[in-house]
Amino acid sequence: MTQIKEQRPSELRVRLNAKCKEQGVSLERDSKAHFLISYSTLNRHLNLEKDLKPTLINKLSLFLEVSDEEVIGWHGIKKTHPDHTTQQNKKKNKTTTFFSIFASTVVIILVIMVWTQSNASKPYQPMMQTSTYFGKGIDIDLSRSEDSKDFHPPRFNYKFDNAIASISGEKIILNADVQFTLLSQPNIKYIGAFEASGKYINGHAAMSYQVTVKPNNEVWLGVLMLDLPDTGTSKGYWLTIFNNPGFTSFGDFGFGNIEMERTLISSDKKEKDN
Repeated sequence: MTQIKEQRPSELRVRLNAKCKEQGVSLERDSKAHFLISYSTLNRHLNLEKDLKPTLINKLSLFLEVSDEEVIGWHGIKKTHPDHTTQQNKKKNKTTTFFSIFASTVVIILVIMVWTQSNASKPYQPMMQTSTYFGKGIDIDLSRSEDSKDFHPPRFNYKFDNAIASISGEKIILNADVQFTLLSQPNIKYIGAFEASGKYINGHAAMSYQVTVKPNNEVWLGVLMLDLPDTGTSKGYWLTIFNNPGFTSFGDFGFGNIEMERTLISSDKKEKDN
């Protein structure tokens, strides 16, 4: 009968346990205070086969009083562990739970839109309409929950100028100039171009968008659900993914809201029958 060889802990974990014992620190109790993440999340990062996140490397090097390079060297490559499959399944289940809720919400909205269209008493007549808006938005924090660790902490608030929504039948195009202001340093601002297109049905829009940040032309991709009533404030929510989330986050995704006010309707007319 083949004997299973006991998995030895990594050099990084041995050093970390020794330092905790020396300092009288309990990882289970004090993980968030020292490393800004829960004990269970810290364990997952230490067991991953891929490289550690830069933020966690920095926190570990400060705690262990060594260089970042030493922390990376001690981490090494995780070997096969009997509980590896179980840990991966738990991680997958937590991620799936959050996105199932988000996907269910989107499906419900789309079902309502399709039902409203299919039960309309009059034949649908395509409309051509161009409206100008100005607006604002802000990042919403979904990063604090352990189940939402894939989300980036709030970084910006947003100002939209010269936002032009062009609607033709069930098609919508939305272009705008956008200004980003760092929440942590309001004097630091960036500018960019916002381009979106998608479906428009009965005052509701579902669009995919691209934000090009100037001057380095970094591109963010995302989706936007937007309520566009004939009068009043237009409100919506967006989900984006960053190409370069930076060193202050464990997640690549961002979530936020947008509010826009109509300033001008330049045209509003029915298309002529061919």
